[in-house]
Amino acid sequence: MKINFSEMAARRGVPLKISARLDADRLLGDRRDVLRTTPMQVELEASMASGIVMVDGHISGDIVFSCARCLDEVKRHMDVPFHEAFSHDEKLDDESDDDMFHISQDEFDLEPYLEAAFLLHVPFVALCREDCKGLCPVCGTNRNEEVCSCNTERIDPRLADLQKFFER
Repeated sequence: MKINFSEMAARRGVPLKISARLDADRLLGDRRDVLRTTPMQVELEASMASGIVMVDGHISGDIVFSCARCLDEVKRHMDVPFHEAFSHDEKLDDESDDDMFHISQDEFDLEPYLEAAFLLHVPFVALCREDCKGLCPVCGTNRNEEVCSCNTERIDPRLADLQKFFER
């Protein structure tokens, strides 16, 4: 997924459509909570105006996580918007208030920018639902499905003697 400033200028305003796939398994391989992913589909449109290459589009696909509390599978559809501007001219970078990437070469690869945008939208902690009750730390029962009668009350060991005082 390379963009060439000279080729974009030669297109004279005709947008360049880019369809590709992003390997989410490689990007999320270190995360133990990610069970499986589909290849992320990238649909972009690049156009050049006034020496600035604007790339707009989205990255979409599915990720299956393990819930951080109850370990159930959580399927999330990712639809990540992508809107970035790239400039080859240093003068444009200094004058512009917009966020813009300055590229010193005539050609650059979009993949690192796509990967960063995708990773910023992946949830840090995946939950099956906001009010997930999780697993019982004693018997391992999924508290979302049934109620267990385990005593999960924890007493600070520094205050254990005080509890004995009140039991009298």
